[in-house]
Amino acid sequence: MGLFSRKKVNKEVQTFTNMQVPNFYPLQIFRGANTSKTVDTNTIEGQRNAYAFCPAVTAVINMKVAMSMNGRSYFSDNKGGELKTTTIKTIEAQGTQFKMFYKTMVQVFGKAYIYGRKLPGISNVEYFIMPNWEVVVNVDTTDFFGTKVRYYTWNHNGRSITVQPEEVFIINDTGFDFLNPQQQYTKGGSRLISLGDAVQNIIAAYEARNMLLTNGGPPVIVSPEKSAVGADIMMPGDKAELEQKLVDRYGFQRGKKLLAIATMPLRALKVGVTAGDLAAFEEVNNDWKEICTGYGLSPYLFGISDTTFTNFSEAQKSAYQNTIIPEQANENEQITRYYKLNNALMSDFSHVECLQKSKKEEIDSFSALMSGLKTGIDAGIYTAEQARKIIIDNSNINLDV
Repeated sequence: MGLFSRKKVNKEVQTFTNMQVPNFYPLQIFRGANTSKTVDTNTIEGQRNAYAFCPAVTAVINMKVAMSMNGRSYFSDNKGGELKTTTIKTIEAQGTQFKMFYKTMVQVFGKAYIYGRKLPGISNVEYFIMPNWEVVVNVDTTDFFGTKVRYYTWNHNGRSITVQPEEVFIINDTGFDFLNPQQQYTKGGSRLISLGDAVQNIIAAYEARNMLLTNGGPPVIVSPEKSAVGADIMMPGDKAELEQKLVDRYGFQRGKKLLAIATMPLRALKVGVTAGDLAAFEEVNNDWKEICTGYGLSPYLFGISDTTFTNFSEAQKSAYQNTIIPEQANENEQITRYYKLNNALMSDFSHVECLQKSKKEEIDSFSALMSGLKTGIDAGIYTAEQARKIIIDNSNINLDV
């Protein structure tokens, strides 16, 4: 069975639970990206390269995906909010990777394309994630309300297939694609578009540092002196040999020489900069923070700011409360709506350790409130009904149930 199904709700739980995906793309597919490190995050290719080559983007997205996987899915009856089923079992390894892949696509590109292939005579649907850079969207003529998708073309391994719109489920990120009027601006847009400068700065800074470390320091121009009669004393072949020796033999790496002794008069002029002159990594820290902010995580989670145990724990809690849980709710709503589920798909994160502490704080706060109200009632300051209203106004507890 696949991750998604149009069967009845009593079978939907098992379908969603026992997800077996016979064909899926592991996250390592990104390693096949273009090796060029020029990144234009306005394009799908550039967004893919940002994930492949920018350490900040990779780290932030991978952490978000991993945190979202801590959610335990269940179906609600949409009335009192009780759990209609027990917490869904641990998803099999293939199913976990499938979910991680489409969640990564959503974070990188703003949307993920999931193709459900139904073969004649076979009841189970096979599910594939179509990488965004392999998908061509074929649309009808644009009218006032945007465009209608006629079909999708999936190009993979030198072959192409046509996929019908009803076979594709698109999961969108929480942001909107305001640059695309054909989608009526309501579809998911990549967050990397606004983070393009920060991404390129980080890649350039790491490349510059790598060049300084692997090339042995700042480059120089070596100029041979003239002989006493004004003739050149270094032939073209000698120049090439000297260049090769300077590159291969000298530098700051282990096993290389730090001092060169010339047998002819030479004059050297430094034309490069030192690592200190670059001052690039102060800028990198600022760009890391920009990317963290764009994805709703705190830089404390990555050691970019001075991190202590306290602010790391608070950053984790804030990430779940303000980013992971709302985004997962958005994803669950899209799944519920697309498959017309009778019961809404929900996710529970209350078991996560950093949120357990919040639960304890909530209980302690409620106990203190109850103790104070009891004292007030005993003293005649509050009536029972007034105390009841205070409890409702200051807690998440519904006393009307």
